[in-house]
Amino acid sequence: MTRPERAGRPGRASRPAAGTARDRHRPTSIAPTTLAHCATSTFERRALDEIAARGFTLNRALPESIGETVRADSKDKRRGNGAVAITRTADGIVWCDHSTGEGGFVPEQDRRIRTLSPAERHQNVQAARERQAKAKAAQDERHRLGTLAARTAWLAATPCTDHPYMRLKGETLPGCRVGADGWLLVPRIDVDGNLIGLQRIDATGRKRYWPGAPTAGTFYLLGRISDDGTAIVCEGAGTAATLHRETWHTRHAVAAAMDAGNLLAVCRALRARYPRADIVLAGDDDRGTTGNPGRTKAIEAASAVDGRVALPSLCRCCTCTDHNDAGACARRRGVA
Repeated sequence: MTRPERAGRPGRASRPAAGTARDRHRPTSIAPTTLAHCATSTFERRALDEIAARGFTLNRALPESIGETVRADSKDKRRGNGAVAITRTADGIVWCDHSTGEGGFVPEQDRRIRTLSPAERHQNVQAARERQAKAKAAQDERHRLGTLAARTAWLAATPCTDHPYMRLKGETLPGCRVGADGWLLVPRIDVDGNLIGLQRIDATGRKRYWPGAPTAGTFYLLGRISDDGTAIVCEGAGTAATLHRETWHTRHAVAAAMDAGNLLAVCRALRARYPRADIVLAGDDDRGTTGNPGRTKAIEAASAVDGRVALPSLCRCCTCTDHNDAGACARRRGVA
């Protein structure tokens, strides 16, 4: 007589035999040596070595995409606990054992410090040159369009001999024009006398450069520069007008760079065009500003072109900074 098969407990299914479909879905640990053999980089091998050294059991391959997370078993825990989270980041592998609160990071150093081959170096150099050429072409096009727009606005403007800004500075700015919007237009030229851009000034003295037009090495010129003469370089147009009026008997030319940061570029352009000219830097004395940029930039520009420096003589009772301020202050005090 055949012995009857033993029934399972009520409500509980009998345990399937080994090798059934259920077994195939159970997590199976992969030996670290097998994973290391499948690793495609030194970095991945280092990450697997770190995981093995911690006693973790990784049930699948390392994450490949940034932000992807895989689970590993923590040591001294039951099989399949998945307490360790291993995440791929842009800089390497981050792991965290949630059962102990410990964590770590394996940096992807091999990609950052490895030596490039000659072909890769050549490719990188070529790519950098192409990017630079493309950026320069785009900048040249912006400058071309900016200069074209400035010249169009200049032709449409009206010659101006009186403007609120001129009255504010107590000077007349020869050669300037006024736009339909009432802004004063100060021409910026290069060493060849070509109009490159404009400076716009409203009635309150607020200043704006013409958008898109280049500024480096351009200036507002009063007088005529010669190779055997003296060229005075200052910052603002109002200061240029004051210096030109005060030195009219010497026929010195005055170039306004419009800001301290442009003094060096203007002086270098003038020195290249007029190698024997006497260049004098009539800089501002920004005594109330940290670092005194007016004085510092003037001395720097003069040193670069073998020029001289002539800073304004200022009183101690006001906030004057330039030659125009000094003249106005002297008139208020009845000195001049």
